[in-house]
Amino acid sequence: MPNFSPRFSQASTIGKECVCFNIRKTSRALTKVYEAHLHPLGLKATQFNLLNILSAVESFTVNELADFTVMDRTSLTRALKPLERDGLVAIQPGQDRRTRFISITSAGIDLLDRAIPLWKQAQSQIRDQISDQDWHDTQRVLFQMIGLATKSTDPLQKVLSRSAASNDE
Repeated sequence: MPNFSPRFSQASTIGKECVCFNIRKTSRALTKVYEAHLHPLGLKATQFNLLNILSAVESFTVNELADFTVMDRTSLTRALKPLERDGLVAIQPGQDRRTRFISITSAGIDLLDRAIPLWKQAQSQIRDQISDQDWHDTQRVLFQMIGLATKSTDPLQKVLSRSAASNDE
């Protein structure tokens, strides 16, 4: 048994109450569950989610996808590299050299279709242990925290606006 320092009480309180610390612990624990299910396909949870997001629209710019996923561009680029290498996403230059568009390929769609049943297994493993009320409350609070932390409007709205404008041309 360790000897506790005089700061134990403060450290314990912060550890129990710190939103960031506890969300990150939760994220790491849940990531392990999802990645255990996705492992047979060689997918990480982040890669699955990127493929899923990219399957919903024709393309995202790197900035739009970074905003939508609340990832910094460097982390996003690092996560996209193996997907691009494996032919699951395509990254095309935009009209100016600073803009790049990311889209899912047919191979990416095929892999996503095979991964969704595994994702559903992971989702059920967690979801089935939580009451409906707790599940809905958790979802509501998580989205509320994302909004508070990012102080931004829905990034998907930017993509939809861009897509609508290009269709009008």
